[in-house]
Amino acid sequence: GMMSYLTSDAIGVTYCTLRMMNLSEAVGPSLEMVEGTSLVAVCAGLVPLLGLAEFYTTRALRAGEALGTSSARGLALCYTSIFYVGLGRWELVRRNLTESMVLFDQLGNNRRWTESSCLLSSVMHYEGDFTGRLRLAVEIHARARVKGDAQSQVWGLLDQVESLIPLGRIADAIRLLDEVKTTLEHGIGKADR
Repeated sequence: GMMSYLTSDAIGVTYCTLRMMNLSEAVGPSLEMVEGTSLVAVCAGLVPLLGLAEFYTTRALRAGEALGTSSARGLALCYTSIFYVGLGRWELVRRNLTESMVLFDQLGNNRRWTESSCLLSSVMHYEGDFTGRLRLAVEIHARARVKGDAQSQVWGLLDQVESLIPLGRIADAIRLLDEVKTTLEHGIGKADR
């Protein structure tokens, strides 16, 4: 599934998402069910079958609550936000992603924190909040450096670049692009490029 997503294989993503959901429904409430139903909502929203997408969004959030864990709730909040981004429901998305980030931070789950924060960073860009996005991107990059996560370092750097340009800070953006190039050459695998 993830490889289909990373290679922009829409059919593969859809197949893997439906397969994940079908398998997880047989097991019952689980993180996989939360993820599967959330991603079905995203796929349905892209078609667009908004009623179906809303149904699966609600189902994913309920499954996350039913499990009663911070991890399940955080995952449901993050992944259902992808659907809500497509509807431009910025306030709801900001609230859900911020809560998701807090939950994953408390759990020490940096990878999920990064997913939530990068999605929030994109929303800030869509809203034109380049200064806020820049602050968040600096944090994404700093955390990734501490963890030695080259891929997330690049995400944080590129989010900074995309914020600096509309702020008129072109020289700073160019300097960070040089850092992106260095990070890509020395610290990131071929599959992550």
